[in-house]
Amino acid sequence: MPTTRKTERSRTEPIELLLTIVVGIIIIVSGGWNYITVLFGSAVVFGSLLEVREIRLLLKIRVNRITGKQVFQIQDSTIKDSIIAGRDVHIHEAPAPSKSEPSEKTIEQDFSISYVEEYQAIPLEIRKGQSFEGEVSADGRISAYLLRQNSFKSYKIGQGFNYLWSAEGVRRATISHRAETTQGLFLVVEMDEESDEEEVNVSVRLKLKRP
Repeated sequence: MPTTRKTERSRTEPIELLLTIVVGIIIIVSGGWNYITVLFGSAVVFGSLLEVREIRLLLKIRVNRITGKQVFQIQDSTIKDSIIAGRDVHIHEAPAPSKSEPSEKTIEQDFSISYVEEYQAIPLEIRKGQSFEGEVSADGRISAYLLRQNSFKSYKIGQGFNYLWSAEGVRRATISHRAETTQGLFLVVEMDEESDEEEVNVSVRLKLKRP
């Protein structure tokens, strides 16, 4: 019966393995440690060891652990069926490749401003070394400012403020900026003080580039 043959074979395999290892050691020693006999004897010994399923599994796990990659695919059933199932075995799977960020991020906003809604502020989170460029356009005269957070607070309460970029009394303006530090900025668009329109439609198109 297949079960009997399998049992008999499992009993004889350790003996055959031990004899092969002994032969390999005898070849190494009897050859006077000559490099040819050492190589040949080592090949016999290690070749026999690699015939053992558990040793192959341990070797695969060790290679995966050293490289940090899933060089060898190891099934859970393989571990459960092996002698080392009861030992502390850790299988390190290869880390999932991170999704690369797009090289550019586009910001597009369309809105209206008037003497009631005097301005519109667009928040921008800019990292160090990151740059952006784009255009602010309108169907009437506007003024636009690029402000840091503290300057934006001053702007809102009607105090004097400092700006990183500005365009005043225009219908179209090109903006570009490169951040020296990671910071929060605001692009503020307002009605021009000398504008005759009651309401102005504004379009903002910006491209943020990775550092």
